[in-house]
Amino acid sequence: KACENFQMDTAYQTRGGTLLTNWRTKKATETARKTGWRGLNAGTRDITSAVKRITKMILHPPNLSYLPFQEDGINWMKDKSTVLLGDEMRIGKTIQAIGWINANPEIENALIVCPATLCINWRRELDKWLVSPFVDSLVVSYDMLHKLDFDLVRDVVIWDEAHYLKSKSSKRSLLSRQIKAKNRLLLSGTFLLNRPLELWSPLHIADPVAWPSSSHQKYTVRYCNAHQGK
Repeated sequence: KACENFQMDTAYQTRGGTLLTNWRTKKATETARKTGWRGLNAGTRDITSAVKRITKMILHPPNLSYLPFQEDGINWMKDKSTVLLGDEMRIGKTIQAIGWINANPEIENALIVCPATLCINWRRELDKWLVSPFVDSLVVSYDMLHKLDFDLVRDVVIWDEAHYLKSKSSKRSLLSRQIKAKNRLLLSGTFLLNRPLELWSPLHIADPVAWPSSSHQKYTVRYCNAHQGK
């Protein structure tokens, strides 16, 4: 019950939608006291235990809830700045990605890149699942990447159907490399459509430090049986 009430009370009342840790802890403590958390007494240990349990919750709209496997996915992703989410199709990668935003209340803007046919669905799901009304979200198709402001540093960029980036020389891949972002999430149910080589470009876009341009040759030799001809 305390958890449910806490979800209802955290409607992002702070400036800019940012939930400060001390504010969140205070709200959790108040909620635990008001609702009579099971086994709760005047002892500090019980209050602390209740607070820890509540503050670990992933925020979601009060009339919705994540499926158990979606919550597991969000918990796995939430502390990572680079994610390749390769869950199978039709099990909610979109909701998990939005859950990542909900689990990171410092996010103020988000860019979603997806096929044109999915733009409306992404906007609908953002309006439905995004907790904070202060997150500035922009949904663009791969075909419209050239119109972006590449000088802007995004808090998070989400590439849906990221196998669209399989070719390192395609226009959409070249433009995606120019996007500056603090956090990068790539979603696809089919990262490898045909050959291992198709994974290098998404890896490079997801983490250009760990997978720089110079890593391409080593990758092809190790994973694609490449060899230098005469």
